[in-house]
Parts: sequence; C-alpha cells; structure tokens
Amino acid sequence: MAFKSKALLFSAGMLCALAAQAQSYPSRTITLVVPFPPGGAADATARILADDFSQRLGQQVVVENQNGAGGTIGTARVARAKPDGYTLLLNNMSQSTVNVFYDNLPYDTLKDFASIGSVAYVPMMLVATKGFPADDPAAALRYIKANPQRISMATNGQGSVTEVCSRLIQRALGVRDLMEVPYKGSGPALIDVIGGQVDLACDSSPSTQGYLNGGKLKAFAMTSAQRDASVPDVPTFKELGYDMDLSLWFALYAPAGTPKDVVGTLAQALQAAVADPKFGQRMTGLGAYPEKQAEATPQALDVRMRSEVQRWRALFRKD
Repeated sequence: MAFKSKALLFSAGMLCALAAQAQSYPSRTITLVVPFPPGGAADATARILADDFSQRLGQQVVVENQNGAGGTIGTARVARAKPDGYTLLLNNMSQSTVNVFYDNLPYDTLKDFASIGSVAYVPMMLVATKGFPADDPAAALRYIKANPQRISMATNGQGSVTEVCSRLIQRALGVRDLMEVPYKGSGPALIDVIGGQVDLACDSSPSTQGYLNGGKLKAFAMTSAQRDASVPDVPTFKELGYDMDLSLWFALYAPAGTPKDVVGTLAQALQAAVADPKFGQRMTGLGAYPEKQAEATPQALDVRMRSEVQRWRALFRKD
C-alpha cells in the first residue's frame, strides 16, 4: 500500500509539474525561424507577427532568418528543434511544395511539424526589368510566348513558391523553355531583375511593391483570381485570357511533439492576432491580407497541408 501511495503521489506530482509548465508558457524568449533572407514577404510577415505575439504572449519573439536550399535548411532546423514551443517556423506555401521537388528531404512536412495555423496570404505578380521590350501586359505575354528561349526568370530555388509560379506561368503560356535563375531569396532575385541581369520574376506584392512604387520594375499580371487593391491597374492572367490562379499563403508551425497546451496557447494568440484591426492594417500596408480566424487553427492548417501536398504532387509529378 505504501508503494502504491508513493507511486500515486509521484504521478500526481508529475502531472502538477507538467500543468505548471504549460501554464507558465512562455517563460522566455521565443525564436521564430524564417527560412528565407530578409527583404521578402515571409520576413515581413514574420516580423509583424513577432511584434504582435511579443505583446500578446508577454515574452519577446525574435525573428531569425536561416535561408538556403529553397527554404529547406531553416525548415529542417525547426524540425530538429526541441518540441517545447520556443522554436517556431513561419513558412510560406513551399511547406507544401518541396515534397514534389526534393526526393531526399531531411524532414517530412506532414509528420515532423505541429500545425498552429495559417497567418496571411498575398497575391503574386509577374514583374520585369525596366528594359523589357514590351510595356503593355498583353503584348508582354505575347512576347514571352514568342521568345521563351531568350528570356530568363528569377526564382528562389528548387521547390520555392517562385519556382512553382514560374512553372505555372509557363504552363499557362504554353512554353517550357524560360531559363530559370535560382537565388537564395526574393531580395537578391529582385535586385538582379532591377539591374537587368534577369528579365522576369514572379513574386509577392510585399516583395515587389516598394520597387514598383519607385519605378524600378514593370508589373505585367497578377497570378491571383482577382486584382490586388495595392496595384489596381495590374490585370490578372485570367483577364488576359490565361488559366492561372495562385496566391501565396503563410503559416505557423512548431516541431512535432510540442505539447498540445502549448500549441493551443499559440493558436489562440494567432486567432486573436488575425482578428485584430491593428494587425490587419500592418498586413494590408504590405499588400498582404490576414487569414480568417477559421483558418488560423491547427485543424484547418492540417487540412490545407494535406490538400496542397496532393495538389502539387498531382500537378508537377506529371512534368
């Protein structure tokens, strides 16, 4: 009886300790890993979210950029991190595309992460260097169709969203010969488009907006189903007669095995953030849009990830 009593007391003590640990989360700084360099939409989204979470959770949230290999290096770091809620991942939709382009990933995007929720989405657009030999969007697309082997397209590397966008644009135009030039992120890619070393890029509104406002790039077409309010004069591919529908989304993850209470705390903070007008104003200032609260949940992100992985595998494994 004494042994059983001690065992019961020990179990009760462990449960109390675990409960106290969950209730005290977070008790120190949280690292939010962005697997891309500064200057892109993922980085900007992460910094807005980090500011919000720092106030909402009562602990500092620090953004760390760890780029390389199309975002897989930083993502792998989070997959290997201790599942305690202090190392998180803010990734774009490449979390669902890399499975198609990489055969030997050091992680499984569906098994090695705990979903927290979707954060925001942004339209993407086809932009060009100022010296591109066409100004009108319809004429530009006709020129690309007629001269694919003479045109280069900047991407953020294998499996990145920008590469997916490049491939979808080529499918829509009926060409396969654009020369893709890989970069480590949107910042360096767009700098080379501005400099004329590369002709085109397909990137997000937050990444391109400043350059467009400064007259350093030409914008030809939105890949989303509707025009973007931040660049209302830029038509969609569909308006120009091409089958194209792509928006870039961002989501928050923790390593698999993170306690449910911790994931729940983070998900509640995320749902509060996307519903906060101040958060929304900062996001729309970038040309991005907060997700609905219904999408900012672990369950909704799990459904989205499974659906998107199947979508891209079915589409690109045929190439």
